[in-house]
Amino acid sequence: MKLSIISQVTAVAIACSFGQVAAAQEMPVDSTFAGTSFSWSSVGGLLLRARPIVSDGKVWVCGAYSFRGGSRQVKLGLAVLKEGRIKVGDQSIARDLRFFASVNSRYDDVKLVGQTAKCKNTGVDAASVDLNDFEISLRAGRYRVRN
Repeated sequence: MKLSIISQVTAVAIACSFGQVAAAQEMPVDSTFAGTSFSWSSVGGLLLRARPIVSDGKVWVCGAYSFRGGSRQVKLGLAVLKEGRIKVGDQSIARDLRFFASVNSRYDDVKLVGQTAKCKNTGVDAASVDLNDFEISLRAGRYRVRN
């Protein structure tokens, strides 16, 4: 598919299960992070890794992403992240995933493992949700990107 000012992106949902761990505002990406990647052109794409953690009884979401391509692809990737959601079951616990850490695409080959992920407190009580239903949800449809 060619990248244009209006681009079609496929919906992505990843389900994972995680136990409780101590929270920090940053942590390294490791094999326990769910991941997804997709390309919207031969040169543009997104790699996203995320996971929930529990600290002080609250659910935090940690994640990192990288983009491939030039400035138009980065703009499209940021639009996709802005519309992204983290869900637990039917409940959205985080919106606008641009708070995740941006990582250089040279780490795509190792799927961002070892790079720093940023974490955000969702304010959701951990006892009220089942983290086994964790899902990364990216909106399907068209995205408008201005030059």
